[in-house]
Amino acid sequence: MRRAFPFKKFTITLVVLLGLLLAADFGAAAAAEYQVSKKMGQKLEGNRDPGVRITGFPFLTQAARGDFRDVRLRVPGVDVGPLRDVDVRARLHHARLSTFGMLTGNSSRIRVEEVTGSIRIDESDLDGVLPVRDLRIIPAERSDASAATAGGSGDDSSTRVRMRGKVDIAGTTNRVAVTGGLHLRDGELRIVPEELELDNSAVGRVDLAGPFEKAILRRFDTSVDPGGLPFDVRPTSVRVERGALVVAGTAENVVVDGDGVGG
Repeated sequence: MRRAFPFKKFTITLVVLLGLLLAADFGAAAAAEYQVSKKMGQKLEGNRDPGVRITGFPFLTQAARGDFRDVRLRVPGVDVGPLRDVDVRARLHHARLSTFGMLTGNSSRIRVEEVTGSIRIDESDLDGVLPVRDLRIIPAERSDASAATAGGSGDDSSTRVRMRGKVDIAGTTNRVAVTGGLHLRDGELRIVPEELELDNSAVGRVDLAGPFEKAILRRFDTSVDPGGLPFDVRPTSVRVERGALVVAGTAENVVVDGDGVGG
């Protein structure tokens, strides 16, 4: 029993020491995140400092090597044209830089092995672009025909989208569901409605005549410019999440310095 006490005391001491090292690690990470946030703020649209998260443990090991495996940045609420609530995100894989320079605020260059950028357009923001109220966006099943039109399974620039909401038709408010294609062309999103379901509160579900149906569908035929992706990443893919449209792209060997972004 007497020999157990020193071992227990050593264990407690070790746990406390590891806790202090962990706190120091997180403290260093917080300082680095602040410096990265200040440096990157002008690189992302929105003229504000982004939220920054440096993942991976231990941070100090990454700092000593000057190689941060995963740095995540986010700027919510960016204004892009008619859009007022765009969520801009970037993920930097293996961001290499001078740790001392970063912590002192004197770092001038960051080399990134791979950058993934994305823009998330919320359904509440599209509500102001499309002639619909209470808009809801959900993924739609991608048919074989639409996949063939998109150029095969390897093409992520087109997908299917389903939208639900309320529209005014002939002085009455109607619930509608529109399904169609979502295409990314030259950085711009194009919504091409194809199918319409109309649910009139007075008479229930309605089958519309061809010309009238097409007239309603044309209201949803629109293009949206989501703005550029962070770090000049070229947008190459689009996807539909519940409640949002997401445009994304990836670039390799990106250099970020005090004067701008280069390849």
